[in-house]
Order: sequence, then C-alpha cells, then structure tokens
Amino acid sequence: MKDTELYPSFRRFGWKAYEEGRLEAATKVAHYFLAWNEDDADAHQLLGLVCHAATDYDESVAELETASSISPLKLCAEVCLAHGYARTGHISLACDLLWELAGRKGVPAPCKNSSRSGAGLSRSSRHGVKNGSLVGS
Repeated sequence: MKDTELYPSFRRFGWKAYEEGRLEAATKVAHYFLAWNEDDADAHQLLGLVCHAATDYDESVAELETASSISPLKLCAEVCLAHGYARTGHISLACDLLWELAGRKGVPAPCKNSSRSGAGLSRSSRHGVKNGSLVGS
C-alpha cells in the first residue's frame, strides 16, 4: 500500500480527533498535510477549527481566512469564523457573515435562528463587544 492511499483515512482521523476534542492529534494531522501542501484548504480549515476550540481566536481567524481564500468553508467553519471575528473585535465582519449565513438557502433553521436572534444582531445598527461577546446597543 502506498503512502498516498493512506491520506484519506489519515485525514478522516484528523477530523474525528477534532470532533472528539482531541485537539493535539487534530493539530498534528493538519500540520502534516500543510507540510506537504501549504495550500491545503481542508488542513487550514481543520487547524482553524482546532484553534477556535482552543480559544486562540487570532490564529483561528487567520487559518479560516486562508482556507476560505482557497476553497469554500464548511458551515461550522463559517460560524466559527464569524465568532472569531467578534472575539477579535471585528464586529462589522462578524455581523456581515452572520447575516449572510442567516439568509442563505440550505442552512438549517437552528443555525438561522441563532444567527439572527441568538447573537442579538441587527442589520441597521452595529453592536459592540462586552467581555468578548456581541451585545446590543
């Protein structure tokens, strides 16, 4: 069996590790793929989600932006990117992305409801951040 035949299962292992909260293992998988190809959108996305879970929002935003410049993000990554924007003080970007997600077809209703009302955002007014969370005016 060639090494390249193991790539899909190793990639799945990285995503499973992330989903199970084994962030160190997921990070190692992401770095492995990025060492082979620095433009691997899936690896940047995985690393961005791992950084988000570890509350490293600056690095999460950087990795997710890199991934999105290469390939569309998964819905969970877009939500984490919006949250990362808010946590890093980029409220306008967070609002824009959340409202874009709320209006998108195919987004599950719970995501739309939390994007519209759960975050307390309004299109006509920008909100601030208090203790790292979005707040209304």
